[in-house]
Amino acid sequence: MGIVAQWEGDYEQAQRLFLKIFEQPSNQREQGTILEERENPFLQGFALHELGHIALAHRDYEEAHRLYQQSLEIEDKLGNQRGQALVLHSLGNIALSHGDYEEAHRLYQQSLGIFEQLGDKRGRAISLGELGNLACSQRKYEEARDLYQQSLDILEQLGDKRGQAGSLYQLGTIAQVQGEYGKARDLYQQSLTIDERFGNQSGRAGSLYQLGMIAYSQRKYEEARDLYQQSLDIFGRLGEQRGRASALLQLGVLAYEQGNFEKAVIYTIQASILFDALQSPYHAHAQRIIARIRSHMDEETFMTQWRTLAGDRPLVAVVEQEEIENTEGVS
Repeated sequence: MGIVAQWEGDYEQAQRLFLKIFEQPSNQREQGTILEERENPFLQGFALHELGHIALAHRDYEEAHRLYQQSLEIEDKLGNQRGQALVLHSLGNIALSHGDYEEAHRLYQQSLGIFEQLGDKRGRAISLGELGNLACSQRKYEEARDLYQQSLDILEQLGDKRGQAGSLYQLGTIAQVQGEYGKARDLYQQSLTIDERFGNQSGRAGSLYQLGMIAYSQRKYEEARDLYQQSLDIFGRLGEQRGRASALLQLGVLAYEQGNFEKAVIYTIQASILFDALQSPYHAHAQRIIARIRSHMDEETFMTQWRTLAGDRPLVAVVEQEEIENTEGVS
């Protein structure tokens, strides 16, 4: 049940269910059944790994790393090679998020080697996809495309529709960054269709956001606004703050482009506050956009909005002639 709640984006419920595995039984009647299950190290290793995923979804990297390490220790003791490979893959994700490409590559390759030794095709597809993410982060786009395609080919052979949605999304990001907008739109739409079928809310939000980015780049502003808003609503329900911040910032950029400065400043101030809380480099980018918007507004109106949303946070100086760029995609 925890996996179902996690897939549907109900992280709070998923966390409660996984933590129940470590609770002591409340009465004698439970002793012969639930206690045995809860003391099952295989189940505990699995639960710790999934709790790490939930921490990672909330960008709590330190807690995710701690949980993954605990899970890996259990899998090592059990000699569960597949469990080891899955956790190594997750630790690679944390290394990648910190920009430690060498460590991420080492962990992904270690994971891939275990999956290949086991003949685990699904695991191999996962590791190839993550190596694709690593190549993409290093702007090795053709290498990334090849790795994503290898992953997709395996998942299609296995009939793994849910996995295919992720690979299609990843291939969409490569097409998008290379300016192949029609191809990117088709790939995102395929991914979105699968995620809608299986109820993957986080995947839906990501695809809607990227479709909004494509619509914006083609100056289809009304379509872009609708897609950004849909993604914002889902990210909000999921409590995914990075996604919320990205969608808010893009709504702000869109309002700015259309000369609606009062609406633009509301969106961008909210985005800036979230990025600041996440310690994201996009905080500075959001502040630069706020400064540009401020230069087009009546100062009293601007200050009213700033105090209402940002309170006593320090103001940023107006930046002269700074081009507003789109934020990167949500992963």
